Amino acid sequence: GKAEREKFEQDRANFSDSIVQAYDAATTYHDGKWLMIELQDERLFADLKKLLYLKRKPNK
Repeated sequence: GKAEREKFEQDRANFSDSIVQAYDAATTYHDGKWLMIELQDERLFADLKKLLYLKRKPNK
């Protein structure tokens, strides 16, 4: 949604180039952006966790 997009925009410098490119290329719908990211190695795991945390905070 809009709140998650704003959070990403504030923190986009802390994501890898491939994540930022995927985000920028994704279509914006009324309920937010839908990203399809192919994991080819483990380097993107940290970025994907950060993206998921933008959407929903983990239970403690």
